[in-house]
Amino acid sequence: MPELKFPGGQVVSVEFDDVAHSYVIAHKLADGQFTDTRPTHGATAPLEVVPKPFLTPWGAKMGVEAMVEIFHDQPQIVEQLPQFYIDKKAMDENERFVNDKGKDSPVMSTYKFKKLYPWFSQAKAAYKEKSKEGKELGSWLHSSIETFYKSDRKTLPIITPEVQGMWDSFIMFDNFFKPKPEELEFIVYSLMFGYSGQGDFKGHMSGKYCIGDWKSTNRSDSNADGISVEYFFQVGGLAQAEFERTGKWVDDLFIANFDKQGGEPRVIWASEFGASPQDCARAYISCFNNYHTIKEWDYKFSKR
Repeated sequence: MPELKFPGGQVVSVEFDDVAHSYVIAHKLADGQFTDTRPTHGATAPLEVVPKPFLTPWGAKMGVEAMVEIFHDQPQIVEQLPQFYIDKKAMDENERFVNDKGKDSPVMSTYKFKKLYPWFSQAKAAYKEKSKEGKELGSWLHSSIETFYKSDRKTLPIITPEVQGMWDSFIMFDNFFKPKPEELEFIVYSLMFGYSGQGDFKGHMSGKYCIGDWKSTNRSDSNADGISVEYFFQVGGLAQAEFERTGKWVDDLFIANFDKQGGEPRVIWASEFGASPQDCARAYISCFNNYHTIKEWDYKFSKR
């Protein structure tokens, strides 16, 4: 487990538990032994409170595109549509009837509806499949970049058609900015707020000591860079935790988006819109406090 040392003499061991899918920590005691591990807060959870204006249109787009593909591959589905609408209305409105055994039953149960019209569930879940694919590509990108830099740019990943464009975009970024990493995929822990997380890049770029995050978010007409302001809240949380550990703030924060189609990379610095690392940290802590207030009130309300 990585051990993080803080200015006050505290030593905290942090690692990610793949089974529990959460970070666990242990504090070092005066006798040199560590406490039992306990789960800690993930740094990204508080960002649930941040509005995501691009997410709903994207999810709708995925559903429509999946429906078009299904109709193309299975044109016979069109013949089912009149009965489909009747059955869906019966299910949605919970229409009932008394069966042969005198038991009150639904005209169309959710289970039966899904069995009759699997294509509808497939279209509704299309965004989940796309999200899963995106996470897999993101994991590949992070791992490949880490290996590339740690080998002094000598070890190249195995390139498939699915990742070719994204890697080409990253290489353009590397050739132009020539970043000098100090740490990659580094673990952070906040003593003040009790959250853990992982950063992508810490080092020097464009004459600044900075923290950066790699993204492969799809670009669109409404988000041409594939970068959202909430990403700066996330790196703000990393900057806060690193300030607590080192006693120093980094100079700036950046987000780099690598285009899946091989287009030019997009890089945005916090300073471009007048935000400092301290500003981003404050924005993150604001999300953190709101998130926990909502969780606390939800719990109290449920137990009333």
